[in-house]
Amino acid sequence: MGPEDFSLIALAAYALGAGLAIVGLWREGARQGPWQLLAVALGVLMQTVGIGVYCARSPTHFFSSTSEILWLFSWALSVSYLVVLAGWSMRALGALLLPLNVVLLLFARLLTGPA
Repeated sequence: MGPEDFSLIALAAYALGAGLAIVGLWREGARQGPWQLLAVALGVLMQTVGIGVYCARSPTHFFSSTSEILWLFSWALSVSYLVVLAGWSMRALGALLLPLNVVLLLFARLLTGPA
């Protein structure tokens, strides 16, 4: 599996977490349970593994293109949100941050072009 595959799994996990966060704004039942935390944690894990695989395969280990910078920015946002979610359980913040994360990863994938 390549970094793009891990990024795609992370994108799906963030989309699931975003859906749960948006539904949780209206339904109390969707706010309960660990599902949003698990989705974000899976996304962070997959994105971290993807970054590690990318660094292992890259001869320079630099993140210099726009898509790579968007990828790292998305990772930083998701790690920050995971800390907030685990520490303070501010699930409504996910309705803002997780869709932004999905958009950032989609742009990063679009800017990369075909593999």
